Amino acid sequence: MAWAMAVPLISVVTFLMNSEWKNFRSTCLCSDCCRSKIRTFFRLPSLLLLCTCCLQDNHYFCRVFPIVLVFRYLKHRWMSLARPLRFRDGMIPVLQQTIRDRHFYYEYNTVEDIRKQLSRSRQVLNRMDWGAGTASPGRQVRVKVSSVARRGSVTNRQGRLLFRIARYLRPAAILELGTSLGISTLYLATGAPGAQVITVEGCPETSRMARDLFRSSGSANIRLVQGKFDDVLPEIINEMTCPAIVFFDGNHTYEATMLYFSRCLSLAGEGSLFVFDDINWSRGMMKAWKAIRNHPQVTLSVDFFRMGMVFFGKDEHFGHYYMVF
Repeated sequence: MAWAMAVPLISVVTFLMNSEWKNFRSTCLCSDCCRSKIRTFFRLPSLLLLCTCCLQDNHYFCRVFPIVLVFRYLKHRWMSLARPLRFRDGMIPVLQQTIRDRHFYYEYNTVEDIRKQLSRSRQVLNRMDWGAGTASPGRQVRVKVSSVARRGSVTNRQGRLLFRIARYLRPAAILELGTSLGISTLYLATGAPGAQVITVEGCPETSRMARDLFRSSGSANIRLVQGKFDDVLPEIINEMTCPAIVFFDGNHTYEATMLYFSRCLSLAGEGSLFVFDDINWSRGMMKAWKAIRNHPQVTLSVDFFRMGMVFFGKDEHFGHYYMVF
């Protein structure tokens, strides 16, 4: 009985100490009310917080309570045992070769040194946010570059996985929706230096900073497109070739995610891979992920809790799998 109670308790403690939780707890920084409550969050004995302004604006931090997120993580841990992704000979070579790869590539240092520099930056951006993290899309918000580098980008662990996947698949084209400072873009571009990497960012000032970052890093295969996803995506898709890797990391709403997914299906083929970030970011993203993984063109999907991957083409291993990564 003691062991039965200890396992979920250890899982909760692990989750709260994990970098994923640090990213989730800092997601809603769109109002002074949220900031004050986040600052006092860990001084409170309860995991339940209520913020009326957030409930009115449908913001993430109070729309999905932290306690709900903990239970979802426990469910994910349980499902990873009930429906694990087992690496048998010949099964899903891309995952077998990338997840199990413990080799340290020198390109990691290139990207992670840039992240360290940005994390120490005192520069402030006037960011124009068109996504789901703000109550007024298009409103400019002053944010610290160091805060965006630490919390608004993929973690080193996730970025290295993206690098290894791009390195293994060697796609003809890579599309990223949501550049931010360009950390994830650099992981993908250095992993597949021969691929055409197109990344889209809605904020003009963030785009300028990311473009300077790409230029200074010497990444010649990156093309940054500044504009709203709805406006520029159709033209970009017509220019791209299949198969491709598509990384969805912007405008985390159900409607927007499903719209961009349906438009990018023309890039889906044998050897294509779609990666979705923040699939547990909100109820809308949870709903979108469930619909995407059940799409008839998707042959296999893997849930990493924060990220989700879907594969297309002919594969003898169908279904939805969970993995602790």
